[in-house]
Formats: sequence, C-alpha cells, structure tokens
Amino acid sequence: MIRRSLLITFLLMSAVLLQASRASARLRGDIELNYVSYEAQEKGTTVTDAHTFSQRYSVLYEKSGELYSDRFGFYNGALGYEWASFDSRVYNAADNATWKPSTSAGKILFNGELVLDPAELPLKLKAYSRDMTTSTFTMDSLLTEGRSGRIFEPNIITSLNGTGTNTLTGATMVLGVKNGLTNGYNAIFRHIPMVLLDYRDERHEDSRSITPVDTRLRKLAFVSLNKRDNWFHYRTTRFDDYINPGQSYQESQVQLGTVDHTLQRRWIDLTNWLKISTDFQYTKRSASHNDAYDVNFFAMAQRKNWDARSFLTFSREREGNEIRLERNIPLYLSGAFGMDSSWNASVTRRDREVKQNRLTTTIDNNTSAMFRLESFKRSPFTLSQRYTVEDAESNGTKTLGLEALLETMSTRRFSDQFTVGGSYNIRYLDSEREGASSYLFQNARGRLGYRVNPQLTLNLDESVTAVRGNSAALTDSYSITTQTNFGNSNDVFRREEQPNDYYRSVTTAGLSWLPLSRLTVSLTATEDVLVSSQATTDYLTTVSNRVDYTLDNLRLNMENRVSLRSNADGRSTDLQHTGSAQYTPNRSLDALVRYMIYKRDEKGNNSTYVDLMQRLTYSFYQLGGQQRKLLELTEEFTISQSDTISSTSTTTGRKRFLLGARYYPLRNLYLGGNVAYSLLLPRNAPEFIYNGYVGLNFRKFQFNIDYSYGKRKDDERVEKRLMASMKKSF
Repeated sequence: MIRRSLLITFLLMSAVLLQASRASARLRGDIELNYVSYEAQEKGTTVTDAHTFSQRYSVLYEKSGELYSDRFGFYNGALGYEWASFDSRVYNAADNATWKPSTSAGKILFNGELVLDPAELPLKLKAYSRDMTTSTFTMDSLLTEGRSGRIFEPNIITSLNGTGTNTLTGATMVLGVKNGLTNGYNAIFRHIPMVLLDYRDERHEDSRSITPVDTRLRKLAFVSLNKRDNWFHYRTTRFDDYINPGQSYQESQVQLGTVDHTLQRRWIDLTNWLKISTDFQYTKRSASHNDAYDVNFFAMAQRKNWDARSFLTFSREREGNEIRLERNIPLYLSGAFGMDSSWNASVTRRDREVKQNRLTTTIDNNTSAMFRLESFKRSPFTLSQRYTVEDAESNGTKTLGLEALLETMSTRRFSDQFTVGGSYNIRYLDSEREGASSYLFQNARGRLGYRVNPQLTLNLDESVTAVRGNSAALTDSYSITTQTNFGNSNDVFRREEQPNDYYRSVTTAGLSWLPLSRLTVSLTATEDVLVSSQATTDYLTTVSNRVDYTLDNLRLNMENRVSLRSNADGRSTDLQHTGSAQYTPNRSLDALVRYMIYKRDEKGNNSTYVDLMQRLTYSFYQLGGQQRKLLELTEEFTISQSDTISSTSTTTGRKRFLLGARYYPLRNLYLGGNVAYSLLLPRNAPEFIYNGYVGLNFRKFQFNIDYSYGKRKDDERVEKRLMASMKKSF
C-alpha cells in the first residue's frame, strides 16, 4: 500500500515538474533527543528505578508551484522520512520485576497534491496522496505505583505509537460548465452534463500501538446532473477490519433528487412564491437483508402576509428479520396581522414502527398542533398566547396532552421606570398507562421591575405552581413537558423523587446597582416553599450577592451564596463564597488571588471544602539598550482541603508553598529553580520538592536540563528525576 501511494505521489510530482512555473522548494528536518532517569526510595530501599532514552529524526523535502502562471492549476509535494526509537528500563519492587521495553521504527512521510483547473476548460481535477502522521511516545504505562503515592511524575517512555501506515489517497474530478469561460466553445461545453467522480482510500495500520489497528476504507462516488437541478448519485463504500473481521462491511447507495455534487440541497422555483426540493435514497449494506429507503420532500411557500414550510421524510430500514419504519410530516406556518400582531402555527405527525418476523412489536406515533399569537406589540402591554394539543401513543398506551399559555409584558409606552409582566400556564395530560393518572400542572407568574435611576434597578418575581397527578408514569411527550427545573433550585439539591401532588411558591427579589462606572453590585433573595401530600412542608431560603469591579490594572469579583433548608428531616445549611483578584500595576508585577469556600451542614453531618491559590510574580527588565527580561521571581501558595464530620472526622487535602526564580543572563539562555513545601492531610506529612533547570531557547534549537528531588517524611520516601532534552530544526 505504501509503495503504491509513493508511486502515485511520484507520478503526480513528475507529471507537473516539467511544465511547472513559479515553483518554490525547501528542505526541513528535526532532531529530538530525550533522556530521563527516575528513582524512588522508601526507608532507604529502592521501590522504583527507571531510565529511558528516546530519539527521533525526520527530514522532509517540500516543493510547490503553479502550472503556467496558475492558468492550469498548481501542485504541492513533499517527501521525507522519520525514524524514532526508545530504550527504557523499569524496575518495580512491588512486582519484583524488571521490564526493558524498547523499540525502533521508521516510516516514509509523503504528500502529493495536484490540482488541474484550466481557465478555459470545463474541467477541475484534484488528485492527492499523503501520509504525514508522525510518531508519539506513551509514558509511565508500566509503573504500577498509584499516582497518589508519587511525589512527581516519572515521565518514563514505555511505548511508541503512530509508526504504522496512515495513508489517504484519492482523486476528485468535476466536469461541466463553470463561470468565467470566455472562449468561443461555450456553446459546445453547455451540452456537456456536469459530472463528479470522487475516489477515497484510507489505510490505517499500526501493530505497535497499545490498541493495534489494521483497517482500510474505500469510497467511490459518481454524481451526474441530469436536467436543471436533478442530480443522480451513486456511492459505494467498503470497510475492511483485518483484526476484527466482524466489523467489516460493504455498502452501496443510490440517490436521485435535488442534492448537488457538494451534498447541498437545491431548490426548484415552481412559481415566484413556491419552491420545492425532493430526493430519494436507497442504501444496501453487506448482507442481502440489510437495506434502507429514504424519501424526502421539502416545500416552502412565501407570500406577503404569510409563509409556509413543510419537510416530509420517510425511511424504511431492514436489518435481518427486523424492519423499522419512520414517518415525519410537519407543517409550519407563520404570518402577520398588520404591524401589531404576528402568529405562527405548526402541525406535526410522527410515526415509528418496528416489525420482527412480520409481526409488529413496537408502535410509537405522535400528533401535535400548536398555535401562537403575539399581539399589541405597539401598545402599553403586549399579549402573547400559545395553545398546544398533542395525541401520543407508545406500545398501545395513549396519552392526551393539552397546554395553554397567556403572557403579557409592559413596553416603553407604559413606563420608562416600571416593568410589569405576568403569565399563566396550564398543562393537562391523561394517560392509559397502568399506574398513571391524569396530570394537571398550573403556574402563575408575576414580574415587577422598577428602575429608580440609571444606576439602581429593583426586581420582584413571584411564581406559584400547583400540580395534581403523577408525572413519572406518563408516556413520553414531544411537545408538552410535565415540569421543569424542579430537582435543582439555585444550585441546592431539593429532593430525590418527584412528588405527585404539590404546591410550590418561589418568591425572588433582587437589585442591581452601579455606584461607579466599573463597579457592579447585585443582590438576590429567594424564598422557595414546597407543600406536598407526600411529605411535610419544605422551605428553602437562598440569598446571593455578587460584586464586580474592573480597572485597567485591577480586576475584582466576589460572589456569596447562603441557602437554608428546613423540612421534616431537619435543617441544612449551604454556604459558598468564591472570588478572585488580579493586580497588574505595571509589566513587572502580577498578583493573583483566587479562592472558593464551600460549607454544608445537614443532619449533623458537616462538610467543608476550601480551595485557595495565591500567586505573585515580579520581573526585572534591562533598562538600557534593547529591552528584555532579566529575572523573574515567583511565589505561590495553594490550599486544597476537604473536611467531613459525621460519626467520624476526616480531613484530606494539601497545603503547598512554592518559591521560584528564572534568570536570563542572555536573551536565549535561562536558568532557574523552584523550592516547594507541602503539608499532606490528614497525616500532616511534610513533603519537599527541589527543582533546578537550565536551558537554551533559539528559534530552531532548544536544549533543556531539569533535575527534581522530592522527599516525604512520614513514609521516608525520596524521589529523584533527571531530564535532558534537545531539539534541532533546520
């Protein structure tokens, strides 16, 4: 396969080099060398000893150009080679075993692309063949110690991936009249039907990977324009999986209709206000009893005061002894009554049947109709109405659904200071399912807003809900939902199950204040009362506050939330406080603080989580001559701690303090180091990490040496790691 792809690439490049002009070429390559040594000891005994050396070399010659000053097209070509290897040794005392994984592999990299697009001919041809996938290394897969027991990552290479074949070869030809033809043969070309031929061949083979792959995918497409916008498609696909032959398949497909060669739908104008688009598709896959039919008929009509759309689809799929039928018949209408009113409506029919051995086993159908009217748009109050009717059936169980919504909202014609609104929503569902009963949902909502001045706004929202019936036992519905946003209220979990009969009142009051141009303060209070026949009254009170302040060199934000819940199980309290502050007065100083505190008290079980990060970076710059950074100092402090108090007390987490410095004696030379002290909870185990590094960083050359030393006192664990890497590009 590789030889054939290389031959295709060579022929593509050779065919155009003799006639090419304005060509450009370059040779580039990379050299990468990496060495890692890692050792871990506990109480003076070596538990892990590992080292690895990896190398990667690649060279690539690239050339591109135009054909006759781009009058006939252009080409791109590349040919190269990559070789990679690694040699590792891993000793684990827990397994009392030593592994010596090592491998080396090389692969040819190539890319050939030829585009023939003559300016005066109705032809465009694109041919290509490429495999530019490079290899990658996998680390630490043979180190059996858990990550929680390590001080830092070993970074030992244990496998090499991506050295196999990943070729993509294909060609696309489009023949037909195109815009811009100026010669005298246009009359001849207009009699040539537009034709598209497309071939694609993908080959993936990698036996050295952790998950071996050996597949091949071939696709062939023929598309022809018959008359006007009527297109004929023939597509065939063959997929071979040589590792899992059961996944292999063959597929052929025929399509006829108004879908062009780019798979974009075309529309036929029957009149100046009516247009349609339709297509038929037949698909046959592998076995003789696996096939599918798809029919689509789309229509759109548009007049001055109304428009209509319909997208009819039908599909029949046979797989063995099972036949699946699906029909979808929607109709969407919209229009306007003058300048103040608009309306839209829809009628939808959905059917799904599943037959096995000529016996119908599953029947799902749904018929729904909706009408919405928005009126009085230019009056002091708008009025919106929506009515929905739905009849659903699933496996012989029928459900009837009705919904009505009335909503009004004030406009600027009513007041510039006050905003008044309200809505009433009623839903009724009745199901024949065993254990189900009729379900009635009613919700009334009122909203009031008052703009005291341009800086201060007050809002009040009241929502009252009454429910009768069991929503969990109802048949699924497409258009009418039973209830929304019940299980979660203001990010506080309310209840595991859905109550059958309940009343709920949610009162929300809030204010938004802009005392300064860059300062925003908001305060929201919510009282959520739930009365259910299944349990005692459930009260949930939530108060939240947010402050945002932004300057050119200072950004502050803070958010607080307190939730109090009371029910038959007792009282529970949730407290969350988050915030951040970043201060950058100049290019030398960058200070950041970010924190989150969460505390919960429920039934005598207390839990607290604290996450804090503080970082300070100060940089020194050269004052005279060319400005550049000389020294960078970093200080960082983090706390991540979780406390749980119930019958027992548990504390987990880490406290960490770090000091670091990076020095640039030359523009491209840097050296530095870090010292980190951590306290591991709950055992209060001190942990020290010392890190030093030196490196060179040029545009085409990078070199780095990094040494880390870690020590933990409670288990007397010591880790050492030396890493050296070099990369050269040309």
